[in-house]
Amino acid sequence: MTTEGRIEVTLELEAGRCARVVVGSSRPLHVWKALEGRSVHEALKLLPLMSSICSSAQAVAGVRACEAALGVQVDARENAAREAVVAAEV
Repeated sequence: MTTEGRIEVTLELEAGRCARVVVGSSRPLHVWKALEGRSVHEALKLLPLMSSICSSAQAVAGVRACEAALGVQVDARENAAREAVVAAEV
């Protein structure tokens, strides 16, 4: 179920330093509509399958969005564990 397209990151340098970052994407955004109308459980299961490049980051973002919507506070150890999972993906 992964999407096609490209993500391009361009760094513009001035005097040997990064002056600007430009991110462009040709990935189709309509694929995310596949999550509409699904239960939270279904959506969170599908979310990492929809992105082959950063599936862990997508999964963590989905969980965090649900927690924010519900007003759930997560402790620092849980946040650190999630960040480690995302960092390991790189």
